[in-house]
Amino acid sequence: MAKDLNIAYESTQLILDNILGMKRVNAGTRSSSDRQRDAEATTLIAHIFTGDETWAYEYDVETQVQSTLRIKNVRCHSANTSVIRFEYCKLNAVRRDFKDVSLKMFVVNKPIRKSVITIQFLKRSNGYKPFMADLKLDACSYMKKRNNFILNTLMEVWGTYSNMNHTCPYDHDLIVEKLRLTEADFRWIPFPQGDYAFYAKFVFNNILAQIDFFISILQD
Repeated sequence: MAKDLNIAYESTQLILDNILGMKRVNAGTRSSSDRQRDAEATTLIAHIFTGDETWAYEYDVETQVQSTLRIKNVRCHSANTSVIRFEYCKLNAVRRDFKDVSLKMFVVNKPIRKSVITIQFLKRSNGYKPFMADLKLDACSYMKKRNNFILNTLMEVWGTYSNMNHTCPYDHDLIVEKLRLTEADFRWIPFPQGDYAFYAKFVFNNILAQIDFFISILQD
């Protein structure tokens, strides 16, 4: 599975064990009900990882309870504002219970021909702690090949609301305008309810810029 999805083996195990709650069992001790659950799980995994539109992670098949994703905050930071600075980084209230994100990153030394991106996935539990392995890659190489399953899923959303959805070089400011996140955008993995943070770290010409997203998954 790790090879098919182009993600690390350790990340696959974290997803299956910690997020989906699936464990390896002894085949000789399994009952018919166990085998039935395995068949259902196999179908579920196929839906999740192939992006089958008939499955959205926010629907709990056991309790039949739906969940709601809400953006709680966004935070932007530059290690050197004389080289990279954020002209704005803000939440926009669309309605009382729904917000979108807008930001503009100004880079002095353009064009950008080389960039490394690291994404951290954290869940709040006595502070924010990693629940998946960090994703680190050459951003310009990725934009040519589109060869990472997890980042492909994120780019489906990010690319829609930004001017970054093209290959290097970038000879313009980097803008995200009215980015909206919904439950369906994260159907690739069934997050349990809770508070999450995604830290996106960009390195341009050895200067770090970071965008932190904070979201909540709530049961309706």
